[in-house]
Amino acid sequence: MGVEYLYPNSNLSLQQLEDYGGDGYQCIDDPYNSPDNDSSYLYSLNNYGDYWYCSYFGLTNLAIENAVITKITVYMRVRIYNTDASVFSTTMMPHLYLRNEGGDSIDVFGEYYDGRTSYHTESKEYTTNPITGKAWTVNELNNIYISLSIFDHSPYMGEDTTPRVTQIYIKVEYKKPPTVTTTTPVTTKDHESAILEGEVTDADGQSITERGFEYKKGVDGEVSTVSEKDDDFGIGTFELEVTGLEPNTEYYYRVYAINEAGTGYGDWESFTTDKTTPTVVTNAVTAIDTTTATANGNITATGGEDCSERGFQYGLTKVATWTVKDTVGGYGTGVYSKALTSLSPNTIYWIRAYAVNSIGTSYGEWVEFQTAVTGATPTNTRITLTGDVSGYVAQMHDSENDLDYPYEGYFVLATDLSETNTLIFYKRLLDLDSYFRKETSGSVTISIKCDHENDWHKIGDVDLTGDNDIVLKHLAPDNLGKHFQVKFSGKNAFRYLGTIFAFVVQGER
Repeated sequence: MGVEYLYPNSNLSLQQLEDYGGDGYQCIDDPYNSPDNDSSYLYSLNNYGDYWYCSYFGLTNLAIENAVITKITVYMRVRIYNTDASVFSTTMMPHLYLRNEGGDSIDVFGEYYDGRTSYHTESKEYTTNPITGKAWTVNELNNIYISLSIFDHSPYMGEDTTPRVTQIYIKVEYKKPPTVTTTTPVTTKDHESAILEGEVTDADGQSITERGFEYKKGVDGEVSTVSEKDDDFGIGTFELEVTGLEPNTEYYYRVYAINEAGTGYGDWESFTTDKTTPTVVTNAVTAIDTTTATANGNITATGGEDCSERGFQYGLTKVATWTVKDTVGGYGTGVYSKALTSLSPNTIYWIRAYAVNSIGTSYGEWVEFQTAVTGATPTNTRITLTGDVSGYVAQMHDSENDLDYPYEGYFVLATDLSETNTLIFYKRLLDLDSYFRKETSGSVTISIKCDHENDWHKIGDVDLTGDNDIVLKHLAPDNLGKHFQVKFSGKNAFRYLGTIFAFVVQGER
């Protein structure tokens, strides 16, 4: 809560004088520290005629700007100079008016009558503006002035019967919005978020029901808000996170808080988000021929600065073997393409886009494409299963050695071993679907190696239990070679039914 006093032009000096047939009023400065000594007061210099004298006094402006006015009290310090009944009447008493710029007036005391010859204070309260019927506003009080009218009978009575008024002023009571401070600098931020800090230093004795921050991109950006609400936050520091920001961008922010009187704002401050790596997408390869194709990518975000390099990495597997790129620099967002040459016919390749800025390199997802077939359809590309499997069901039983513990049983399937001399194409083994009988317990380990490898590579385990009589295990080894060996092993009994191989012929040997 707050209180301010509005005095006529700060020190009772006359701002405007309107007299009707006489010299009017003389206003003598009153220091207020001894207002009742009769050394300074408002009085009439006129000693003839029967006149009302009216003086207008401007008031000081309120020091507050954004406040809720709860009440004003109008004060007048006054006494009667002569109370002789033969010369005294109510018309001798002062009339005090509040007037606005439009000429509307409020007669504060009306036909005031008080016969006291000693100085005393008269007052009247207003919780609303009688002219508008609504709560007072700061603007209304800053544009109001006081009109003081006194009727002088002294020319008729031979006595100075003019009342003396030494003080006129208005007491303004108000509620203030919170006082808040925007904390700077922002110490916790990255390329897309920041933690803003502020402080409520004064709640004016009221509950803080909402607090938060306004922020915008640049000076003229659209204002967004992040906030929190409660019955009463009280005073003190707080912080909130803003997200969804753009990299390397200047943002302005200010703290605010709300109480019953309104909203208090801090000063606008600024911070700049960090840079980050670009965001890039690998689009589908187009214009695919036997030995050429067109790679396509899209830089969807630069990370806060133009990219210095962009391009593509590709290979026969998801390993970057070859690169094509642009290195001139100054690359913003948007799609781009590069030609791929010297490819092998009828071959599967993997490719991904990439982009580089000062923070680092970002990559798109790996995308698969296959070059076109050239010449006659390849022959000798079938897979022949060989090994120690006979019959429809291959059964591996628990076996024990002399030390009475089980050892591992296994068998191997081999492809194309019988046609090694005639095989002229590599194969990419994409999928293995293996079938087993259901068991009450146990598992099978599946391993693989290519013709050029010495060591087995485990590619999966099969749980032989379940609800179905047939157990299916799907694996995707994605191995490249002339031929393959697949090993099925277990330390328990299992019944193997068969395997379906899915492969593609790829490139010349």
